[in-house]
Amino acid sequence: MFRSRDRSSAGRDVKLSAVEAGYRIDVQQAPERLAVRTIPVPDPGDLVAQFRQEAGVAWVHHGDGLVGWGETARITLPAGEDRFTAGEKWLRALFDGAQVDDQVAEPGCGLVAFGSFTFDSASDGSVLVVPATIIGRRGGRSWLTTITPAGRPPAEPASALPGLALPPPDPLTPPGELRWHDGSLSAPEWERAVAAAVTRIRAGQPVQHDPDVDVLRSRRV
Repeated sequence: MFRSRDRSSAGRDVKLSAVEAGYRIDVQQAPERLAVRTIPVPDPGDLVAQFRQEAGVAWVHHGDGLVGWGETARITLPAGEDRFTAGEKWLRALFDGAQVDDQVAEPGCGLVAFGSFTFDSASDGSVLVVPATIIGRRGGRSWLTTITPAGRPPAEPASALPGLALPPPDPLTPPGELRWHDGSLSAPEWERAVAAAVTRIRAGQPVQHDPDVDVLRSRRV
């Protein structure tokens, strides 16, 4: 999850060319400027119960956190070692040009993006999403954030105060069929490799992955 550091607008239009030249990104939608408003609201109760399956995202821990839905901006990053850097530059351009009205000033307020990155740099599928609506709670304080293209009315207007009147969330559906299979190592081989790596870490020895033999080994530096 990523959020803006500044609580006020930087007053600049977004330049997607801020991403390194030659690194192509698939921008499904990205308004030039965003209008962001965070207002205090009554406690919404169980955040997970507010989750929308339609373009829904969540970051919840011990009852506190964020639940968002809708998409105001989205970027899909291709495979590559610099996918994190490209994503950060895109977010920086988007965040710096935003108009932010944060009336709560808690971590997780203001402009927020949710990210999912592939573990393998050779795999496609890394994505960053800026939700249209976010409900958050932290330390007994709750808030509603709306994120829209500048000049458009918010999807959930400020009339949510003093009562938080949101449409009912979609019913949760069970997961689909799951299939498991071994990768480059069998399950017992992975167990032995991980156990060896943990032993070396506890002994203060560096651990690296050897792409030639596909096992973990230690390397002194």
